[in-house]
Amino acid sequence: YLAHISPAFDQIAEATEALAERPEGTLVVNSESSFAIKWLTPRLEDFRTRFPTIDLQLDVSQNLVDVTRYEADFALRYIAKGLPDGPADLIGGLPMYPFATPELAATIKSPRDLLQHAPYRDRQANTWADWFALAGGVAPDELPPHGWRMRVLLAIESALCGHGVILCSAELVEGHVAEGRLVRCFDIPLTEGAYYLIGSERSARSRSARSFRDWLLDITVPLRNRSNL
Repeated sequence: YLAHISPAFDQIAEATEALAERPEGTLVVNSESSFAIKWLTPRLEDFRTRFPTIDLQLDVSQNLVDVTRYEADFALRYIAKGLPDGPADLIGGLPMYPFATPELAATIKSPRDLLQHAPYRDRQANTWADWFALAGGVAPDELPPHGWRMRVLLAIESALCGHGVILCSAELVEGHVAEGRLVRCFDIPLTEGAYYLIGSERSARSRSARSFRDWLLDITVPLRNRSNL
């Protein structure tokens, strides 16, 4: 039933929005929690200043919402391989580096030294094995077994406490790096997959949604240039 009547409500909303001088209405954006909390939220004040008549509602979940079924206007997601299904814009590759507290990092002189510390990561995949393959100096059979992964936000907090080293996107810890609480252990980036803004035909017709898309693509130009994607 909802699938049949929703297009009619969309047309009414679009016609009403077209009469307004500025984009307005409610816009729902769903994102992975770590990206939303650590990167997107600190930048939303700029969006709200530019578009005060848009009620932006940021939601978080790990599961991919279905934007075609009106669960959200946009979904921000990390795609490990391939491309998203349907309309999507590349946000950036967000290369991963190992980060630790300055005190812990001072004891790490070579990639092999990382084996002496708890390895945290922000991906389900065995990114540590991939990073060591790039860094060299450690045989695959010397690596700890790939298993349980701590939630990203907990892993970041654990790294901040000096309990180990986290392999994660630099953007997720940029605030802690700026404060001097974390430092990059090695300048060896691991780029696997990328973040995408996933939309729908409906979001493409909405002025509010187009305003958010244009704003996000504008502020993420450095991310795309940095990852060379």
